[in-house]
Amino acid sequence: MYGANPDVEKAARTIAYRNGWPENWLNDQVKQFASHFDTAEDWINFDVRDGVAIRVAGARLLLAMKLLAARGRRDSQDIDCLLDACAIKDVDGAIAIFDRYYPEEELSERALRQLNDRFGGSATV
Repeated sequence: MYGANPDVEKAARTIAYRNGWPENWLNDQVKQFASHFDTAEDWINFDVRDGVAIRVAGARLLLAMKLLAARGRRDSQDIDCLLDACAIKDVDGAIAIFDRYYPEEELSERALRQLNDRFGGSATV
């Protein structure tokens, strides 16, 4: 959490300790996968306390982010779970979600290979 508010850092360390997580469990490394085409409807209020809202990305946005990252085994299980959560039935459906959030990006060969393996497709980049 480089550069985070000291109160946020303290709270994150407390949560990490209570759950047996690494101290760096909360970080902003996900920013590299941020979409500039998401809207307020793509986010879900997870918790709101004392005027602070914790919001998480919805399944469709998360799927698009995971497809953009496509870090092999590191993301493959998440992608499969998110495909199920979004009720995606074919490669074209997954590509449509990706294109919605990343219209200026191209789906990587790695991501497309995973989708083809999952759905038995033969789509290419």
